[in-house]
Amino acid sequence: MDFASSLLFNLMILLMCLLPVLLLGWLVWSNRKREQNKLTFLIPLLEKAGFRPVQLLESIFKRTTELYQTPSGNFSLSLLPEYYGEGGRRIEFVHFTVYLPHPSKFLICSPSLSQYTGSILYETYWKSTTLNTLSPLGLQVICDHSNAERIRRRLEQPVFQQIFLPLVQSRETFYILSDSDVFFSIAFPLQPSSTQRGALWLQFVRQFS
Repeated sequence: MDFASSLLFNLMILLMCLLPVLLLGWLVWSNRKREQNKLTFLIPLLEKAGFRPVQLLESIFKRTTELYQTPSGNFSLSLLPEYYGEGGRRIEFVHFTVYLPHPSKFLICSPSLSQYTGSILYETYWKSTTLNTLSPLGLQVICDHSNAERIRRRLEQPVFQQIFLPLVQSRETFYILSDSDVFFSIAFPLQPSSTQRGALWLQFVRQFS
């Protein structure tokens, strides 16, 4: 085999090795673009609130699904599909993760998700109890038995009642889940999407945090 033929053969081998990597990269990039397109209504509000896009290579290296985050890293946003109920109902959530110390191991959810609490908590191992602290607002609170009094005292503060009111009055579907004392999640179904809902979400995330 002469030099030219050997070079061509090696290039073909290299191309065959690179093709799967390039294809995977294109699939990851196109999926990310689809997710960002779904958030068109929310992006101007995120930018105004200080969120910036997470670069694709950064998310790959960190193995994260985060699409946007604040420069401090305390707040991030992902778009996550979740399956609830016996029939596997698929709901796509706008998922805020807040990295702040707090009393952990609790779930707060709207009445529209109360039948799915078992699915939301399927990876937790708490000795759980139910609190009636937010029952006047129609919200369900489930927490770890060992931390119940601490969480009850926090939620009984009048300021928390006021923070939840806009979501309750708008009949917003949402849940707040903490399984760690260093971060918690606040999730809202993507559909129906509107700038008004997005503004309501960001206001709640900021105030609750």
